[in-house]
Amino acid sequence: MNSLFVKTCLLMILMLPAGCAAPPALPPPPDNRQYILAEEERAAEQHLRLAVLIRDHKIGEIVRLLNYPDPSVVAASTEALVRLDDPSVAEALERRLDKAVSAGLIEMESGRPLPEQPVRSLTHAVAHFTRPESAVILGRALRLPIAQVRHDSVVGIAESRSVDAYRLLLKAFNSLVASTKARDTDTDAELPEYMVIESIGRLRTVEAMKFLQGVLQHKRHDLRIRAGRALAPYHHLFPGRFDPLRFRVPTEGNPTKDEG
Repeated sequence: MNSLFVKTCLLMILMLPAGCAAPPALPPPPDNRQYILAEEERAAEQHLRLAVLIRDHKIGEIVRLLNYPDPSVVAASTEALVRLDDPSVAEALERRLDKAVSAGLIEMESGRPLPEQPVRSLTHAVAHFTRPESAVILGRALRLPIAQVRHDSVVGIAESRSVDAYRLLLKAFNSLVASTKARDTDTDAELPEYMVIESIGRLRTVEAMKFLQGVLQHKRHDLRIRAGRALAPYHHLFPGRFDPLRFRVPTEGNPTKDEG
């Protein structure tokens, strides 16, 4: 039936007289510049409104701005909640970070640029208000290849007092080391795997001590140096379980033969 309709239309077009006027053109598409300007004006209004909400300490209204479409409004609202320092917003921030991480992972899979601004601010805020429930979502945020997000996630997990903290940090360590080339020194203090070693060291548990002792045997010299430093307090914490003479703590500038 559709084929017959198309053939009929084509036949009618061919039968039109030569001087017949062409059909009216389709209306032009909407001006994207006008749309963008309108969105920017609305976002500017929300920034002005946010200043008033901060002055009046309207926590609930600021939390609602976390779901505003403009990333700059989300980031500014998140930073405002950190400054106001009300821990009751922790759950709302965790939900919003979970949503931002999910969106970021989708962007990664599709090869599109990551929306960094809101996820950086949200990760910092969740780490600031960290609690046991924060650890899992911060563990998800570690999957995003954004240095500041990884840094804040590691710090937040370590300070969350979560029973999952060690498991999440160990998973992060294995993932980061597998994707990072070996280094001869540890001059880059912000390297994510260094942060993980230091954070596990701050857990002050027998489990953490055994991990650090294991890293002393790692082929990467820079990781062994960090593990040796992180182990220093454990001699006093677990004197019956930690024998420093059993482990050779490496010194800087002295890589072993297996590192070439």
